[in-house]
Amino acid sequence: MDDLRWKVASKDDEVQAILPKLKRLTSGNHHNEAYLLAAKTLGAKKLEQKFQAIEKLMDLDGHLDSNLSKYSYSTYQDLMEFAKHSLSDDLYKLFYMCF
Repeated sequence: MDDLRWKVASKDDEVQAILPKLKRLTSGNHHNEAYLLAAKTLGAKKLEQKFQAIEKLMDLDGHLDSNLSKYSYSTYQDLMEFAKHSLSDDLYKLFYMCF
């Protein structure tokens, strides 16, 4: 049980540490990079893969078209749901405010 508490505390520390970077990325209009970093830090492998795919498509097209934007937003909502269930209420509020 102590190992589980240590892992949860460690994950909270990791998320706390990336909050300033998430704010910088989103304020610089690098939302997908912020989502990718958040998914990776939270350990949401499937969401991380989705954001990587979105990044590749954006690179190929040179922009975020409307269909990809809708998919990105839907994946972002999944990320927020994952975070809500993974983080304490207080940490989730701080995390959410970064976006």
